[in-house]
Amino acid sequence: MFFIFHDMRDYEKAVDQLHSANRLLQQAGHLAQLGAWEDRRGQGLVYWSDVCYDIHGVPRSSPLPRDYLSTFVAPEHREHMRRQLQQRLRVNKAWNIDMQIIRTDGRKLWVRSHGEAVQDDNGRIIAMRGVMQDIDAYKRQEESIREREALLAVTLEAATLGRWDWDLLHGSITGDSFWHKLNGLEIKPAYLSPAGQKRWHWTEIMEPHDVARCNAELQRHIDHPEDGPFDITWQRPGPAGQPRWLRSIGKIVSYDLHGRAMRMLGVCLDVTEQQEQKNTLRQLAHFDTLTGLANRVELAARLNDALQSSRQSTQLMGIAYLDLDGFKPINDRLGHAAGDRLLVLVAKRLQHTMRSNDCAARFGGDEFVLLLNLLNSRAECEAMLQRIMHSISRPYALDGEQVLVTASIGYTLSPDDSSDADTLIRHADQAMYQAKQSGRNRIEAFDANEDRSQRENHIKGQRILQGLHHHEFVLHVQPKVDMQSGQVIGVEALARWQHPQQGLLTPQHFLPHIEGGELELAFGQWSIMQALDILEDFQQQGLSLPVAVNLSPTHLQYSHFTQWMASQLQAHPRIPPRLLDLEITENAALHDMQKMSQVLKALRALGLNISLDDFVVPATPPSPI
Repeated sequence: MFFIFHDMRDYEKAVDQLHSANRLLQQAGHLAQLGAWEDRRGQGLVYWSDVCYDIHGVPRSSPLPRDYLSTFVAPEHREHMRRQLQQRLRVNKAWNIDMQIIRTDGRKLWVRSHGEAVQDDNGRIIAMRGVMQDIDAYKRQEESIREREALLAVTLEAATLGRWDWDLLHGSITGDSFWHKLNGLEIKPAYLSPAGQKRWHWTEIMEPHDVARCNAELQRHIDHPEDGPFDITWQRPGPAGQPRWLRSIGKIVSYDLHGRAMRMLGVCLDVTEQQEQKNTLRQLAHFDTLTGLANRVELAARLNDALQSSRQSTQLMGIAYLDLDGFKPINDRLGHAAGDRLLVLVAKRLQHTMRSNDCAARFGGDEFVLLLNLLNSRAECEAMLQRIMHSISRPYALDGEQVLVTASIGYTLSPDDSSDADTLIRHADQAMYQAKQSGRNRIEAFDANEDRSQRENHIKGQRILQGLHHHEFVLHVQPKVDMQSGQVIGVEALARWQHPQQGLLTPQHFLPHIEGGELELAFGQWSIMQALDILEDFQQQGLSLPVAVNLSPTHLQYSHFTQWMASQLQAHPRIPPRLLDLEITENAALHDMQKMSQVLKALRALGLNISLDDFVVPATPPSPI
């Protein structure tokens, strides 16, 4: 008997390694959801791993089907699958095919099959082997992404938005077809990248003067992305020379390991209509609709900027207030439409005469304010204003005739006049008023002493008004005597101020501070009402003496004075109107002879006695009532 012994340790070790590798392969397949399969020619499926059973919903104890295509592949995929297999086997190539199967529970599932043919030594195909993976979740996600992309594309198209993708490291940018259209970029096949997209350097799509703004906005978004997305609006040349406004909004979507921004995605839209509306609104808010000149709002902004600059410079800044002389008669005679056309012509001459860094603003009516920057001297300012006056005073062709207007101009200089913006304009206005008073068609500089005098006069005027309200004023009467008979023929009413601190004040202490304004009108009306009360007292005492009261030109120019006077007489029906003597100063008629004559006739028609004040100094001091 012979015994043959073999050392089986290497064999057993190899078997163990094979089983271990098989277990690892099964575990890897399970983790990756990859199921192995083998199909032998003439036998059909001979092997499925556990994952294949799970994918198809088949119990592991069930026999494998011989015809996989007919048993599991969805009808709509069978023919395609059959052609793909035949084509790959014919050229002996591996395949990778996505298809839908129908599980044993009736549910459809997307799977991906990777396979290759197995040949014998003679090159004949004897089997097919491969792996299979459940990709249903991936396919559904892919379909969802496609649907979202389609919806996004439709939304962007409806909203006229173009998508762009900006490589921040290299500066290149590309976008969809609508983005190219918005930016006026032509796509040529020679310029297309392998991905089918033309990549432009971002500086190519905007004008050079917008590049710096874009860089600044990009840097802001990189440094402070929490403050909002990248957002810039710029202008590009459009068709037929019409510029188009574009707005790009984007967000950084990726950074490198060092925290540098790498990529930004965003959209671009045409905002030309919105920008034009914005410009129109700004034009309406900052510029005069009739003349196109700046309005008060725009001038205030420019004046504040100019003040800041002038305080840091050795040069001067001028503010001039211009009022047209003779405009109102033309406007009244030819109508408001003609007056508006005249104002437009004046505005054009101002713009033509003034420098580009200056500003002309219309303040309403026929008044303009001029901002003159970067002046070297007062003489330069006045020379410029002289040119403006000369330009305005040239004849205008209006409605078939030549018309003439001139200009009265007042001005002040900063920083010589260190006032704020509003006060500078007021000072120029005061100087313009002085030019009017001095004969018109002239230039006057603001006088600080005159301004101080006017302010003091205003303060005293307010104190006089307060005195009227507190009944500090009284009327004293002075008899009028017939020198031949020695009889009293009337009295003259004279105002006195019973000042609580300064005692009894004569008219020379208060009348100069109320002349030519509304306070003079109020004071005169008070005097007349007091004179009527005196006449009431005379009537009760059986006296029939007329009372004379001074009447200033201000009253005769007041449009409702006659009606007011009639109402006062009606309030005192016992007093004959002839007993109220209104003494008119001789210079009253110099204001407007025709108008004064009409007012005086109306007053006489009320029964009032009208006389001229002879300015005779009274022989005896007045007596209190």
